Amino acid sequence: MRFLVEAFDKTTDFQASAIELPEGYAEQLKSIMGWKTEQQGWEGYDLTLQQLRAIEALTHHSFEDSRYYFQLTCNGI
Repeated sequence: MRFLVEAFDKTTDFQASAIELPEGYAEQLKSIMGWKTEQQGWEGYDLTLQQLRAIEALTHHSFEDSRYYFQLTCNGI
């Protein structure tokens, strides 16, 4: 499963960027997102600020930018 953090412009709703997370974070993401079932590979989730910060801490990558809202997508391989 591939996981991407996607940034969308708050004004236009256009996707501004998508960053693929490194492999090996599936279990941690499951906990952060509160998933009770396995992902199918087509889901997309709006991220709360708390979830975004937890993903930033996990990956050591800063995503937060006030111009965008963020989603986590699951993409089957």
